[in-house]
Amino acid sequence: MTMIIQAFYQADLLGKGIFLLLFALSILSWFIIIYKTALLTKVGSLSTLFYKSVQQKKDNLLCISSDLPKIQGIPLPFTHIYLDLKNKAIKQIEKNRYFHPDTENVYLSSTDLKMLARHADSLIIKQQEGLSQYLH
Repeated sequence: MTMIIQAFYQADLLGKGIFLLLFALSILSWFIIIYKTALLTKVGSLSTLFYKSVQQKKDNLLCISSDLPKIQGIPLPFTHIYLDLKNKAIKQIEKNRYFHPDTENVYLSSTDLKMLARHADSLIIKQQEGLSQYLH
């Protein structure tokens, strides 16, 4: 450590500026690393909460929305995927109900489920891209 301090005191103005700049960038880098780690930890804990909500209501998945965590500025990939798929499924069920008004129980067809699966795949890709932006 003393060699670094001696080098700092023996350096000219440009050398001291470089030392100070490197020191400031090092502090900034550590701040970003700590922030990203805390953010990922929070996302992990919120994902666990979402998983527990799904497990508790797996017989009626469309009733989960009141239990979902909502925090501004923190990406919640599972929550976003779930809410988007839920809305899409409800719209499709409403369409099916419209075309079959005499049927008491309306379900999603295999074609509807394939469409929802493709939509889920695209949502997962979007969430992966969004999370990678938070990591870079």
